[in-house]
Amino acid sequence: MQQKSTTQEERLDALYRISMRLGSTLDLKEILNLVIDSVIQLVGAERGFVVLVDEWGRLRTMTARGVDTENITQDEVPVSRTIVQRVVATGEPILTSNAQDDARFADRASVIGFQFRSIMCAPLRARGRISGAIFVDNRMLSGVFNDDDLDLLSTFANQAAMAIDNARLFQQTDQALTNRVEELALFQRIDRELHKSLDLELTLDLVLDWVIRLTQAEIGAVGVLKLDEEKDSDQIRMLVRTDEPETAAIEYLLPLAHSAVTQVRTSKEALQLYQVGADQSIFGGEVQAQLVVPIIIDEQVMGITFLETNRVSKFLEEDIDVAKRLADRAAVAIGNARLYQRLQDSIEQRYKFTSLMTHELRLPLTSIKGYGDLLAKEKGGSLTEKQANFVETIRRNADRMNDLIDTIGDINRLESNRYSFEIEQYDCHQLVEETVDLYRQKILDKEQTIEIENAEDRLVAIGDPRAVSRILTNLLENAHRYTEANGSIVMRNMSHRADGHIYIKYEVSDTGVGMSEDDQTRIFYQFYRGSDPVVRDQPGWGLGLTLAKSLAEALGGSIQVTSELNKGTTMTLLVPRDAKLRG
Repeated sequence: MQQKSTTQEERLDALYRISMRLGSTLDLKEILNLVIDSVIQLVGAERGFVVLVDEWGRLRTMTARGVDTENITQDEVPVSRTIVQRVVATGEPILTSNAQDDARFADRASVIGFQFRSIMCAPLRARGRISGAIFVDNRMLSGVFNDDDLDLLSTFANQAAMAIDNARLFQQTDQALTNRVEELALFQRIDRELHKSLDLELTLDLVLDWVIRLTQAEIGAVGVLKLDEEKDSDQIRMLVRTDEPETAAIEYLLPLAHSAVTQVRTSKEALQLYQVGADQSIFGGEVQAQLVVPIIIDEQVMGITFLETNRVSKFLEEDIDVAKRLADRAAVAIGNARLYQRLQDSIEQRYKFTSLMTHELRLPLTSIKGYGDLLAKEKGGSLTEKQANFVETIRRNADRMNDLIDTIGDINRLESNRYSFEIEQYDCHQLVEETVDLYRQKILDKEQTIEIENAEDRLVAIGDPRAVSRILTNLLENAHRYTEANGSIVMRNMSHRADGHIYIKYEVSDTGVGMSEDDQTRIFYQFYRGSDPVVRDQPGWGLGLTLAKSLAEALGGSIQVTSELNKGTTMTLLVPRDAKLRG
């Protein structure tokens, strides 16, 4: 057994040095081991224990070590809980020279059974409260400890208590921070999943899956109240899911007059009910606890979440808190999904209307164009020069109307993701040559010049050459139309790397009237015509660039414009060398 220090001065010096070491760390385990090893050394004990009061008020032996600084296992003789409980309860230290003969403890089963003899126990007191005790003993010898030893132990216990309390606070704070970081990471993941899809039913299913996973619920249901125009409905369509893994949600119609729904819609607060009967339960039978949480956006209850369980008698505050925070996140995701659904419904209605309109316009236009062709061929009799001019005007405007209908139809199909692309490999140089050839006569008729500049000997891409050609045709049409006679147009094509991807870059440059900065921000709007009188004097519907931009974006590309008034414009088309279609 370790011998005690020979002088009081040496013991106090040792106590000072140990106190300095206690203040050098916030590691709880390290502090506990240091405390008990130091106590054994200071008072010459055989064994030592640190017992702390946990968050539920129970005594827990945190460390147990012998004179050889080895940990004592659970199979060895434990601490006397009788003595520790008394010290913690009274706040008074205890010294007994021989517990077997001490009237205070001799009748205690633990003292008799474990053969305790020399014992000291001092409270750990910090910040006005007792957080535990230090217990030391010698099972073999009586009279090992005296009053000086008890004073020394009590003094050291007060210092140790502060170090232990600081370490526990740090540990709790560190754990709380870790829990908070983990919680934030979890909710970020939930947010990503919720916002990944704009499908309302999938969003509801994800909400339900997470809220059941993170609470004590055995079954849950979530539903969205009907849109404003459907308020006459007396039921809420709910998705119901159990906590069984790999099970799909099922549909359930809940009466709008359900008492819990009525209360939550009125209060806009979460509601917990106990011993819920089968008539009010989603579970289909009596349940111990039911939690109903509103999903609120813009201060209106837009959805309801039900959670039910027989696993516990009530949902804990942390369960309610999780369910409410999920409801807040769900509100945004569901709101986005509903807006997206409304947008899709609007697009679908517009598609149907535009399809019907273009069909109805095309029917009489076909007749007009057909009869115009017959008149031009004088199938109805010879025409005077004036009549022939009238017929030519009719045919020319019929062609313009037909182009307009085609453009509107294409824009309509692009906006509703119904445009059909045909992906294949094509030669970019050949595509530019063919596009220019189709338009060359118009350019020559206006006494303009056009050049083609190929930056590379051979350039091959994968995409829809017809769509790319149509875009280039519209850009070329724009350059030709707004460039005066004797002006010049240049078409270039080259490969271009941006954002880690390879694009085909087409440029159409002209020496035309150019555009103001305001016009450059608006030229892709439907039916927009520039403010310049020269522009407004030219025929056109203001849809060519709209279609070109929509086609480019559907191919995964873009169109940019660079222009200066009275000096010209450059339109730049970028399309991926390997096309990735939108949607």
